[in-house]
Amino acid sequence: MLLKTCEESDDNLVDHQKINDIVQEKTDRIGLYLHKGVFCKERPEIWACYDRIYKDCFLNGYLFREKCEKEVAAITLMVVLHELGHAIMDGSHEVLPHELYRWVEEPLANYIALKYMSCCCCWPFDYHMEAINFVEKQKPPYNMGLILHAKSSYTAEEMFNPVLWSNKKSQQKAKTYALENWKNYLSYLCSCSNPRSEANELYLKAMFYEIVRD
Repeated sequence: MLLKTCEESDDNLVDHQKINDIVQEKTDRIGLYLHKGVFCKERPEIWACYDRIYKDCFLNGYLFREKCEKEVAAITLMVVLHELGHAIMDGSHEVLPHELYRWVEEPLANYIALKYMSCCCCWPFDYHMEAINFVEKQKPPYNMGLILHAKSSYTAEEMFNPVLWSNKKSQQKAKTYALENWKNYLSYLCSCSNPRSEANELYLKAMFYEIVRD
């Protein structure tokens, strides 16, 4: 499945090799956000691969068709919202240290998706629970989005505001130390048997503030 911002036309032919190259470069192959699209280079695109999502759900042990279809629907929604999170944070396009960038951006994208799914009443509540189970099984740094979600209060916009991160991306080259502290703490949490209980909300908030402050 591809969610795109403009219709494909004879004047805008698809370079399938470029598509394959782009997908191969990404660590998360079930979804993709592009600042400059392949189908329409003037606009961003969001991609979601339903086949891969379905396969992942099946391999996770959801063998009953009804259960699997529900999980696939919830995770497909989660993937699209995750990529929309990247769109929200699509600020400066200066090249940042890849690993440091990922340890902020990917957890925040999952945080945005989980927050939206928990607040919106447009779909069943168990979709939110399926999404939580999915993120919990993801590899670092994606699964750290669940920590941010679990440690957030109803005033979370002030705690882990993704727009602040987006606005400050152009300054991140000067904040390597703060980014490394953030990455190291999340890496430590990943090594814990119960990361959610081990995570310190105030410490997370303070480290995020160091990343986004002037």
